[in-house]
Amino acid sequence: MLNFKLFSKTFSSINKVSTVGVIGSGQMGTGIAYVFNRQANKKVIIYDTNANQLSKSQSFIDKLIAKQLVKSLKEPDQTIQYVLGNLIWAILLTILILAGFFK
Repeated sequence: MLNFKLFSKTFSSINKVSTVGVIGSGQMGTGIAYVFNRQANKKVIIYDTNANQLSKSQSFIDKLIAKQLVKSLKEPDQTIQYVLGNLIWAILLTILILAGFFK
């Protein structure tokens, strides 16, 4: 049975988060980053030690954004700048440390 009190408390906590860190830019990490960015309007830092995988992740998200823009017919320049401005692909763990994820 779903505890609605717990769910509403958790949901309100998510709204207080401004930046999300995702470790791993594989299929799952890329999907999580995309959903947090597009659906929850959060800034996302995607970290991976593999530069090739980070590149694939960025390319995949670019394609998803392009498809979504064609469907929605929004102003492409503003939407792309907003989305890409809120996604950071990082190969150095230092980026997450500077963002305050670790002390």
